[in-house]
Amino acid sequence: MLVNPTSTRTMYFPGLNTLRFYAAFSVIIAHIALNFAELRTQGSIIPLLDYLVMDAQTAVTLFFVLSGFLITALLLVERDRTATIHVRKFYMRRILRIWPLYYLVAVAGFFIFPLFLDATYALHDAPFRSVVLVFVLLPNLVGPLGPLGHLWTIGLEEQFYVVMPWLVKKHRLIFVCSIVITIKLLLEPVVLVFNSDAMLNLFHGMRFEAMSIGAVGAWLYHQRHAALRYIYHPLAQAVAAALFVGVALVDIPVSSVNTFILSVGFIVLIMNVATNPKSPLCIETPITTYFGTRSYGLYIYHFPILYLTLWLLREAGITEGAQFDLLLYAITIGATVIITDLSFRWLERPLLRFKTHFAIVHSRTSEHDDQAGEADPALETTKATP
Repeated sequence: MLVNPTSTRTMYFPGLNTLRFYAAFSVIIAHIALNFAELRTQGSIIPLLDYLVMDAQTAVTLFFVLSGFLITALLLVERDRTATIHVRKFYMRRILRIWPLYYLVAVAGFFIFPLFLDATYALHDAPFRSVVLVFVLLPNLVGPLGPLGHLWTIGLEEQFYVVMPWLVKKHRLIFVCSIVITIKLLLEPVVLVFNSDAMLNLFHGMRFEAMSIGAVGAWLYHQRHAALRYIYHPLAQAVAAALFVGVALVDIPVSSVNTFILSVGFIVLIMNVATNPKSPLCIETPITTYFGTRSYGLYIYHFPILYLTLWLLREAGITEGAQFDLLLYAITIGATVIITDLSFRWLERPLLRFKTHFAIVHSRTSEHDDQAGEADPALETTKATP
Protein backbone atom coordinates (compact mmCIF):
# COMPACT_ATOMS: atom_id res chain seq x y z
CA MET A 1 0.00 0.00 0.00
CA LEU A 2 1.35 3.39 -0.95
CA VAL A 3 1.90 6.06 1.63
CA ASN A 4 0.17 9.39 1.49
CA PRO A 5 2.98 11.85 2.32
CA THR A 6 0.45 14.51 3.31
CA SER A 7 -1.08 12.33 6.01
CA THR A 8 1.62 12.98 8.63
CA ARG A 9 3.15 16.16 9.97
CA THR A 10 6.67 15.16 9.02
CA MET A 11 8.07 13.33 6.02
CA TYR A 12 10.53 10.51 6.09
CA PHE A 13 11.61 8.36 3.15
CA PRO A 14 13.49 5.32 4.51
CA GLY A 15 16.70 4.02 3.01
CA LEU A 16 17.90 7.16 1.30
CA ASN A 17 20.55 7.91 3.90
CA THR A 18 22.28 4.74 2.75
CA LEU A 19 22.31 5.96 -0.86
CA ARG A 20 23.57 9.36 0.24
CA PHE A 21 26.36 7.81 2.30
CA TYR A 22 27.37 5.57 -0.60
CA ALA A 23 27.40 8.44 -3.08
CA ALA A 24 29.49 10.64 -0.76
CA PHE A 25 31.91 7.79 -0.02
CA SER A 26 32.25 7.08 -3.74
CA VAL A 27 33.15 10.70 -4.49
CA ILE A 28 35.75 10.80 -1.71
CA ILE A 29 37.44 7.56 -2.77
CA ALA A 30 37.36 8.52 -6.45
CA HIS A 31 38.91 11.92 -5.75
CA ILE A 32 41.67 10.43 -3.59
CA ALA A 33 42.56 8.11 -6.46
CA LEU A 34 42.89 10.88 -9.05
CA ASN A 35 46.06 12.62 -10.13
CA PHE A 36 46.16 16.31 -9.15
CA ALA A 37 48.44 17.97 -11.68
CA GLU A 38 50.44 20.33 -9.49
CA LEU A 39 50.72 17.97 -6.51
CA ARG A 40 50.94 14.42 -7.84
CA THR A 41 52.97 12.38 -10.27
CA GLN A 42 50.66 9.37 -10.33
CA GLY A 43 47.25 8.18 -9.21
CA SER A 44 46.72 6.43 -5.88
CA ILE A 45 44.31 3.59 -6.47
CA ILE A 46 43.54 0.83 -3.97
CA PRO A 47 41.97 -1.82 -6.25
CA LEU A 48 39.42 -3.19 -3.76
CA LEU A 49 38.05 0.25 -2.99
CA ASP A 50 37.97 1.08 -6.68
CA TYR A 51 35.65 -1.87 -7.28
CA LEU A 52 33.37 -1.01 -4.35
CA VAL A 53 32.51 2.55 -5.38
CA MET A 54 31.20 4.45 -8.36
CA ASP A 55 33.34 6.89 -10.27
CA ALA A 56 32.89 10.46 -9.06
CA GLN A 57 30.83 11.66 -12.02
CA THR A 58 28.34 8.80 -11.69
CA ALA A 59 28.04 9.34 -7.93
CA VAL A 60 27.35 13.03 -8.54
CA THR A 61 24.58 12.09 -10.98
CA LEU A 62 23.03 9.97 -8.22
CA PHE A 63 23.20 13.00 -5.93
CA PHE A 64 21.48 15.14 -8.54
CA VAL A 65 18.62 12.67 -9.03
CA LEU A 66 18.15 12.38 -5.26
CA SER A 67 18.08 16.13 -4.94
CA GLY A 68 15.47 16.56 -7.67
CA PHE A 69 13.29 13.87 -6.13
CA LEU A 70 13.45 15.08 -2.54
CA ILE A 71 13.15 18.81 -3.15
CA THR A 72 10.18 18.28 -5.45
CA ALA A 73 8.50 15.86 -3.04
CA LEU A 74 8.62 18.52 -0.32
CA LEU A 75 7.28 21.22 -2.61
CA LEU A 76 4.40 19.11 -3.92
CA VAL A 77 3.27 18.29 -0.38
CA GLU A 78 3.57 21.96 0.59
CA ARG A 79 1.37 22.93 -2.32
CA ASP A 80 -1.22 20.35 -1.29
CA ARG A 81 -1.28 21.54 2.30
CA THR A 82 -1.24 25.28 1.72
CA ALA A 83 -2.54 25.67 -1.87
CA THR A 84 0.64 27.59 -2.71
CA ILE A 85 4.43 27.59 -2.36
CA HIS A 86 6.04 29.98 0.12
CA VAL A 87 8.97 30.82 -2.11
CA ARG A 88 10.73 33.18 0.31
CA LYS A 89 10.71 30.57 3.06
CA PHE A 90 11.99 27.98 0.61
CA TYR A 91 14.92 30.22 -0.29
CA MET A 92 15.64 30.88 3.38
CA ARG A 93 15.80 27.15 4.06
CA ARG A 94 18.23 26.68 1.21
CA ILE A 95 20.40 29.60 2.36
CA LEU A 96 20.61 28.26 5.92
CA ARG A 97 21.38 24.73 4.76
CA ILE A 98 23.82 25.28 1.91
CA TRP A 99 25.48 28.67 2.17
CA PRO A 100 27.39 28.50 5.51
CA LEU A 101 29.56 25.51 4.56
CA TYR A 102 29.82 26.56 0.93
CA TYR A 103 31.16 30.03 1.75
CA LEU A 104 33.34 28.72 4.58
CA VAL A 105 35.16 26.46 2.13
CA ALA A 106 35.25 29.15 -0.59
CA VAL A 107 36.84 31.70 1.78
CA ALA A 108 39.39 29.12 2.94
CA GLY A 109 40.32 28.19 -0.63
CA PHE A 110 40.68 31.72 -1.97
CA PHE A 111 41.98 33.67 1.02
CA ILE A 112 43.41 31.37 3.73
CA PHE A 113 45.22 28.56 1.90
CA PRO A 114 47.33 31.01 -0.17
CA LEU A 115 48.80 32.39 3.06
CA PHE A 116 50.76 29.23 3.81
CA LEU A 117 50.87 27.23 0.57
CA ASP A 118 53.61 28.00 -1.91
CA ALA A 119 53.32 29.43 -5.41
CA THR A 120 52.36 26.05 -6.90
CA TYR A 121 48.98 26.36 -5.18
CA ALA A 122 46.30 26.50 -7.85
CA LEU A 123 44.48 29.55 -6.43
CA HIS A 124 47.45 31.80 -5.80
CA ASP A 125 46.47 35.09 -7.44
CA ALA A 126 43.15 33.62 -8.57
CA PRO A 127 41.49 35.73 -11.27
CA PHE A 128 38.94 38.17 -9.87
CA ARG A 129 36.37 36.74 -12.29
CA SER A 130 36.76 33.28 -10.73
CA VAL A 131 36.28 34.63 -7.21
CA VAL A 132 33.15 36.52 -8.22
CA LEU A 133 31.59 33.57 -10.05
CA VAL A 134 32.17 31.25 -7.10
CA PHE A 135 30.71 33.77 -4.65
CA VAL A 136 27.59 34.33 -6.76
CA LEU A 137 27.03 30.55 -6.89
CA LEU A 138 28.19 30.05 -10.46
CA PRO A 139 31.30 27.90 -9.85
CA ASN A 140 30.32 25.62 -12.73
CA LEU A 141 31.22 28.48 -15.10
CA VAL A 142 34.80 28.69 -13.80
CA GLY A 143 37.83 26.76 -15.02
CA PRO A 144 40.15 24.75 -12.72
CA LEU A 145 39.58 25.67 -9.07
CA GLY A 146 42.10 23.50 -7.20
CA PRO A 147 40.62 22.52 -3.80
CA LEU A 148 37.33 24.21 -4.72
CA GLY A 149 36.85 22.17 -7.87
CA HIS A 150 33.97 20.20 -6.38
CA LEU A 151 31.83 23.30 -5.73
CA TRP A 152 30.41 23.16 -9.26
CA THR A 153 27.83 20.61 -8.09
CA ILE A 154 26.64 22.87 -5.29
CA GLY A 155 26.32 25.80 -7.68
CA LEU A 156 24.35 23.72 -10.15
CA GLU A 157 21.92 22.59 -7.49
CA GLU A 158 21.43 26.12 -6.20
CA GLN A 159 20.61 27.21 -9.75
CA PHE A 160 18.07 24.40 -9.92
CA TYR A 161 16.56 25.46 -6.60
CA VAL A 162 16.01 29.00 -7.87
CA VAL A 163 13.41 27.90 -10.41
CA MET A 164 11.94 24.74 -8.88
CA PRO A 165 9.52 26.36 -6.38
CA TRP A 166 8.08 28.51 -9.15
CA LEU A 167 7.58 25.51 -11.42
CA VAL A 168 5.65 23.68 -8.72
CA LYS A 169 3.69 26.75 -7.72
CA LYS A 170 2.63 27.47 -11.32
CA HIS A 171 1.94 23.81 -12.16
CA ARG A 172 4.64 23.85 -14.86
CA LEU A 173 6.83 21.13 -13.40
CA ILE A 174 6.34 18.29 -15.87
CA PHE A 175 6.25 20.55 -18.92
CA VAL A 176 9.54 22.30 -18.09
CA CYS A 177 11.31 19.13 -16.92
CA SER A 178 10.34 17.37 -20.16
CA ILE A 179 11.70 20.30 -22.17
CA VAL A 180 14.97 20.29 -20.23
CA ILE A 181 15.50 16.55 -20.74
CA THR A 182 14.64 16.73 -24.45
CA ILE A 183 16.85 19.73 -25.16
CA LYS A 184 19.81 18.19 -23.37
CA LEU A 185 19.58 15.01 -25.44
CA LEU A 186 19.08 16.86 -28.74
CA LEU A 187 21.98 19.27 -28.18
CA GLU A 188 24.61 16.58 -27.59
CA PRO A 189 25.48 16.02 -31.29
CA VAL A 190 25.46 19.79 -31.89
CA VAL A 191 28.00 20.39 -29.11
CA LEU A 192 30.17 17.51 -30.34
CA VAL A 193 30.47 19.22 -33.74
CA PHE A 194 32.42 22.11 -32.17
CA ASN A 195 35.09 19.68 -30.94
CA SER A 196 35.84 21.86 -27.92
CA ASP A 197 36.74 20.18 -24.62
CA ALA A 198 35.84 23.32 -22.66
CA MET A 199 32.40 23.54 -24.26
CA LEU A 200 31.79 19.81 -23.86
CA ASN A 201 32.79 19.85 -20.18
CA LEU A 202 30.49 22.80 -19.53
CA PHE A 203 27.61 21.15 -21.39
CA HIS A 204 28.01 17.79 -19.64
CA GLY A 205 28.35 19.58 -16.32
CA MET A 206 24.93 21.19 -16.75
CA ARG A 207 23.20 18.10 -15.43
CA PHE A 208 19.78 19.67 -14.99
CA GLU A 209 18.29 16.67 -16.77
CA ALA A 210 19.31 14.42 -13.86
CA MET A 211 17.54 16.69 -11.37
CA SER A 212 14.55 16.94 -13.72
CA ILE A 213 14.24 13.15 -13.88
CA GLY A 214 14.33 13.07 -10.09
CA ALA A 215 11.58 15.70 -10.03
CA VAL A 216 9.45 13.70 -12.45
CA GLY A 217 9.82 10.67 -10.18
CA ALA A 218 8.55 12.70 -7.22
CA TRP A 219 5.57 13.88 -9.28
CA LEU A 220 4.71 10.32 -10.36
CA TYR A 221 4.79 9.18 -6.74
CA HIS A 222 2.79 12.15 -5.53
CA GLN A 223 0.12 11.64 -8.21
CA ARG A 224 -0.03 7.87 -7.58
CA HIS A 225 0.46 7.63 -11.31
CA ALA A 226 -0.25 4.39 -13.17
CA ALA A 227 3.46 4.26 -14.09
CA LEU A 228 4.20 3.20 -10.51
CA ARG A 229 3.06 -0.33 -11.26
CA TYR A 230 5.94 -0.60 -13.74
CA ILE A 231 8.44 1.21 -11.51
CA TYR A 232 7.59 -1.13 -8.63
CA HIS A 233 7.64 -4.27 -10.79
CA PRO A 234 10.22 -6.84 -9.60
CA LEU A 235 11.89 -6.78 -13.02
CA ALA A 236 12.33 -2.99 -12.86
CA GLN A 237 13.81 -3.35 -9.38
CA ALA A 238 16.20 -6.04 -10.56
CA VAL A 239 17.36 -3.97 -13.53
CA ALA A 240 17.87 -0.87 -11.36
CA ALA A 241 19.82 -2.88 -8.78
CA ALA A 242 21.96 -4.48 -11.50
CA LEU A 243 22.70 -1.04 -12.96
CA PHE A 244 23.70 0.20 -9.51
CA VAL A 245 26.13 -2.69 -9.04
CA GLY A 246 27.40 -2.39 -12.61
CA VAL A 247 28.37 1.27 -12.33
CA ALA A 248 30.46 0.43 -9.27
CA LEU A 249 32.44 -2.06 -11.32
CA VAL A 250 32.76 -0.06 -14.55
CA ASP A 251 33.43 3.66 -14.96
CA ILE A 252 30.80 5.27 -17.16
CA PRO A 253 31.87 7.92 -19.71
CA VAL A 254 30.08 11.23 -19.27
CA SER A 255 27.54 12.02 -22.00
CA SER A 256 23.96 13.25 -22.10
CA VAL A 257 22.70 9.82 -23.17
CA ASN A 258 24.59 8.07 -20.37
CA THR A 259 23.39 10.63 -17.83
CA PHE A 260 19.82 10.07 -19.01
CA ILE A 261 20.08 6.27 -18.72
CA LEU A 262 21.77 6.45 -15.31
CA SER A 263 19.23 8.96 -14.02
CA VAL A 264 16.28 6.81 -15.08
CA GLY A 265 17.86 3.77 -13.42
CA PHE A 266 18.64 5.76 -10.28
CA ILE A 267 15.13 7.20 -9.92
CA VAL A 268 13.61 3.70 -10.26
CA LEU A 269 16.00 2.53 -7.52
CA ILE A 270 15.30 5.56 -5.33
CA MET A 271 11.54 5.21 -5.60
CA ASN A 272 11.66 1.53 -4.72
CA VAL A 273 14.01 2.12 -1.81
CA ALA A 274 12.03 5.06 -0.42
CA THR A 275 8.38 4.58 -1.38
CA ASN A 276 7.76 0.88 -2.08
CA PRO A 277 7.19 -0.95 1.23
CA LYS A 278 7.34 -4.32 -0.57
CA SER A 279 10.78 -3.71 -2.03
CA PRO A 280 13.78 -5.60 -0.59
CA LEU A 281 16.10 -2.79 -1.71
CA CYS A 282 15.67 -0.57 1.35
CA ILE A 283 18.74 -0.89 3.58
CA GLU A 284 19.14 1.36 6.60
CA THR A 285 21.64 0.95 9.44
CA PRO A 286 22.84 3.24 12.25
CA ILE A 287 26.17 3.70 10.44
CA THR A 288 24.65 4.63 7.07
CA THR A 289 22.14 6.91 8.80
CA TYR A 290 24.95 8.64 10.70
CA PHE A 291 27.04 9.28 7.62
CA GLY A 292 24.05 9.87 5.36
CA THR A 293 22.81 12.75 7.50
CA ARG A 294 26.32 14.24 7.30
CA SER A 295 26.83 13.68 3.58
CA TYR A 296 26.86 17.40 2.76
CA GLY A 297 29.74 17.95 5.17
CA LEU A 298 31.57 14.89 3.91
CA TYR A 299 31.27 16.20 0.37
CA ILE A 300 32.06 19.85 1.00
CA TYR A 301 35.09 19.31 3.27
CA HIS A 302 36.81 16.31 1.69
CA PHE A 303 38.32 18.06 -1.32
CA PRO A 304 40.20 20.86 0.50
CA ILE A 305 41.30 18.30 3.12
CA LEU A 306 42.58 16.02 0.36
CA TYR A 307 44.44 18.94 -1.17
CA LEU A 308 46.08 19.85 2.14
CA THR A 309 46.97 16.22 2.82
CA LEU A 310 48.70 15.94 -0.54
CA TRP A 311 50.64 19.12 0.16
CA LEU A 312 51.66 17.96 3.66
CA LEU A 313 52.87 14.57 2.39
CA ARG A 314 54.90 16.29 -0.29
CA GLU A 315 56.38 18.75 2.22
CA ALA A 316 57.26 15.83 4.50
CA GLY A 317 59.31 14.30 1.68
CA ILE A 318 57.24 11.12 1.50
CA THR A 319 57.69 9.63 -1.93
CA GLU A 320 54.80 8.12 -3.82
CA GLY A 321 54.23 4.44 -3.19
CA ALA A 322 52.46 2.13 -0.75
CA GLN A 323 53.22 4.27 2.33
CA PHE A 324 52.14 7.43 0.54
CA ASP A 325 48.87 5.84 -0.57
CA LEU A 326 48.06 4.48 2.89
CA LEU A 327 48.70 7.82 4.57
CA LEU A 328 46.77 9.70 1.89
CA TYR A 329 43.64 7.57 2.32
CA ALA A 330 43.87 7.37 6.12
CA ILE A 331 44.50 11.07 6.76
CA THR A 332 42.02 12.34 4.19
CA ILE A 333 39.17 10.07 5.26
CA GLY A 334 39.88 10.39 8.98
CA ALA A 335 40.19 14.19 8.94
CA THR A 336 37.10 14.53 6.76
CA VAL A 337 34.99 12.44 9.15
CA ILE A 338 36.22 14.33 12.23
CA ILE A 339 35.78 17.81 10.76
CA THR A 340 32.40 16.88 9.30
CA ASP A 341 31.16 15.66 12.68
CA LEU A 342 32.37 18.79 14.47
CA SER A 343 30.78 20.95 11.79
CA PHE A 344 27.49 19.07 12.04
CA ARG A 345 27.36 19.36 15.82
CA TRP A 346 28.43 22.97 16.23
CA LEU A 347 27.46 24.69 13.00
CA GLU A 348 24.92 22.75 10.93
CA ARG A 349 22.65 21.43 13.70
CA PRO A 350 22.00 24.87 15.25
CA LEU A 351 21.23 26.23 11.77
CA LEU A 352 18.91 23.29 11.07
CA ARG A 353 17.01 24.07 14.27
CA PHE A 354 16.69 27.70 13.26
CA LYS A 355 15.67 26.64 9.76
CA THR A 356 12.54 24.98 11.12
CA HIS A 357 11.08 28.46 11.56
CA PHE A 358 10.83 28.62 7.78
CA ALA A 359 9.59 25.05 7.28
CA ILE A 360 6.14 24.39 5.85
CA VAL A 361 6.61 20.63 5.49
CA HIS A 362 8.86 19.21 8.18
CA SER A 363 11.31 16.46 7.33
CA ARG A 364 13.37 14.00 9.32
CA THR A 365 16.86 12.68 8.71
CA SER A 366 16.10 9.31 10.30
CA GLU A 367 13.17 7.33 11.63
CA HIS A 368 13.96 8.40 15.19
CA ASP A 369 14.97 12.00 14.50
CA ASP A 370 12.51 14.79 15.19
CA GLN A 371 14.77 17.45 13.74
CA ALA A 372 13.67 18.87 10.43
CA GLY A 373 16.71 18.41 8.27
CA GLU A 374 17.35 18.83 4.61
CA ALA A 375 19.98 17.14 2.67
CA ASP A 376 23.04 18.18 0.94
CA PRO A 377 24.28 19.34 -2.28
CA ALA A 378 22.56 16.70 -3.66
CA LEU A 379 19.70 16.17 -1.57
CA GLU A 380 17.00 17.01 0.84
CA THR A 381 16.41 14.52 3.59
CA THR A 382 12.74 14.08 3.60
CA LYS A 383 10.92 10.88 3.88
CA ALA A 384 7.48 9.45 4.23
CA THR A 385 7.26 6.38 6.38
CA PRO A 386 5.33 3.49 4.94
